[in-house]
Amino acid sequence: MKKLDCQARIECDFRPMKYLLPLLMLLAANCTVLARLGESEAEIVLRYGKATAVLDSSIPAITRKEYHINGMKIIVCYLDGRSSGETISHEGAGSLNQLTANEIQDLLNANSLGSNWKITKQGSESENTTYELENGAATAENYINVFIDISSKKRFSKRNSG
Repeated sequence: MKKLDCQARIECDFRPMKYLLPLLMLLAANCTVLARLGESEAEIVLRYGKATAVLDSSIPAITRKEYHINGMKIIVCYLDGRSSGETISHEGAGSLNQLTANEIQDLLNANSLGSNWKITKQGSESENTTYELENGAATAENYINVFIDISSKKRFSKRNSG
């Protein structure tokens, strides 16, 4: 019986939380910024932090805000309180600071809205690559790896905005 008490005490003394927090911090530090169409402004703030600027918009119904996180610059267009478009680049973007193929794929995957992306126009070193979701819900354009612009073709419900 004593042996069982000792085993139970050893199992109880194991504190997975002391290992979980450092693991989560490590994962968070290494994660690519993953934009998500349809998120509310509150969800975006949790993901990117507070907006660093409110930008002009030529469309009255659209609010544009700029965020900076982990060396990335994200411009979010809000329509009805939800992200309807996001432009993502490295800070100081230019030909020397391009998005990698993996970053572009991660951003597309994060914004798949339950569908798959297909290339509608294959770019080159001097031409943009364009994409469309198979379900037609969104489009994306990779501007020669300097930035990617992802836009929804649908309106998201305000019911769940936070």
